[in-house]
Amino acid sequence: MSQKRAFCEPCLRPASMCFCDLISPVPSEHRIVIVQHPMEQKHSKGTGLLLHRCLPNSALLVAEQLTSEQLSQACAGLPPLLLYPQQSGVAAPPPRTERNYAVIVIDASWRKSRKMLHLNSALAGLPRLSLSGSHQSLYTIRKAQRPEQRSSLEAACAALDLLEPRTPDLGKIRLSMEHFIARLQRWAPITERPA
Repeated sequence: MSQKRAFCEPCLRPASMCFCDLISPVPSEHRIVIVQHPMEQKHSKGTGLLLHRCLPNSALLVAEQLTSEQLSQACAGLPPLLLYPQQSGVAAPPPRTERNYAVIVIDASWRKSRKMLHLNSALAGLPRLSLSGSHQSLYTIRKAQRPEQRSSLEAACAALDLLEPRTPDLGKIRLSMEHFIARLQRWAPITERPA
């Protein structure tokens, strides 16, 4: 009779691939709401769960479609901003940094994120926060379509850098991701796939 493999509930991974020791909780003024595509939930290379566990002021919703009520509850009374590129021809003013926001991060491939926006008017109609400038992603284990594309974790940290530059500990989250990537590369050969 085969023995059942040990499983880590917080990591949603086999115990041999647990990343609990990499978690460095970092307080943030702004809330991060991660809307994760269901297919991303079980993806071993995804950074959404790692981000959620490193940020106590965050929520993780696993859904391709969600209601306005679900989104509102996850935002905990804060005004929402969708972290996503601006629609062409639509200029958005920079957010007022004297107030706190709930920053919505879609944790999915770019193709699936576009589908999620199409399916969710509650997301598509939100004011957007876009990241500008070139950035060399550390997330080399999944192939990006464009050089400026980042993992969900990197994008959320960049948004927090912009909104609360006085938070010094965000580097701890990036370091957790570096160790996470290094560990994944040790566990098994990585086959890149489009993000």
